[in-house]
Amino acid sequence: TVSHGIQRYRETVGGALIMITHNTRILERLEVDRTHVMVKGHMVAEGPASLISAIDANGFERFEREAAEKGIISPKTGDAE
Repeated sequence: TVSHGIQRYRETVGGALIMITHNTRILERLEVDRTHVMVKGHMVAEGPASLISAIDANGFERFEREAAEKGIISPKTGDAE
């Protein structure tokens, strides 16, 4: 599987790997150290791996709202400012 290949790569190289995905299921089988959340290409949050579970349980909308409140995206269109 993809997750096994990624894990083998990390073990062989002994380095870091950045995964960008909209599908959190692939992350279930990986050892995730840190999580970063992007909205319209802007980093809006970071935290521990547990942030993935929180997004799955509670949705992504809060990050879009927070990005709009900070002026990162337009609250009306959702486009990047």
